[in-house]
Amino acid sequence: MSPRRLTKRNVAAVIVAITVLLATGVLEGLFDRAFGPEAWGARFENVAAGVGDVVDVDGVRASVLSVESAYRLREVSDELVANGIFVIVRLRGEFPAAGRTNIGELAVLSADGIPTERVAGLPPQVSTGFWEESTVAFDVDPDRLTGLRLTIAQREVTFRYRTRAVVDLAIDERRAAEFRAMPTEHVHDVAETETGALP
Repeated sequence: MSPRRLTKRNVAAVIVAITVLLATGVLEGLFDRAFGPEAWGARFENVAAGVGDVVDVDGVRASVLSVESAYRLREVSDELVANGIFVIVRLRGEFPAAGRTNIGELAVLSADGIPTERVAGLPPQVSTGFWEESTVAFDVDPDRLTGLRLTIAQREVTFRYRTRAVVDLAIDERRAAEFRAMPTEHVHDVAETETGALP
């Protein structure tokens, strides 16, 4: 087999692969997520919610039960110390629809749009027909607590998300000051989960 024919075959394979990726939206999704903290959010239908509200996120019913703060976390046997301050969110996920058994995408957004990914705890993830409550934590800049929002979305293979809950965590200036005043020696345990069957 000549090198020239091998090169043509490789080029053809690359062209086919790129075409398939473009057709499925993978490259488009990756491009959207790569540029700017909110660039990938343009594909969402954002649904505003508050603490205690139940929101349907593509087949999962999700809600924020409580919001706390700490400078130290315990996750199983590990103890973590915040670079800034931990914002700790207690979540409930209900999974009535077949094929949906977790909440895949969680982040907090500051009032100026800076995202922070989860650093500890796992979002609810159980079998269809069950609910779970769990705790997740985010290491946030203490100066960006006011107006903090939690985003909840489903992960898909092609990154073509549909619905994103944007939950106002009700942190005003007074609450932010209370969070920052949390004793530094206090250790918050994020390992505990609760699970049950849906009625």
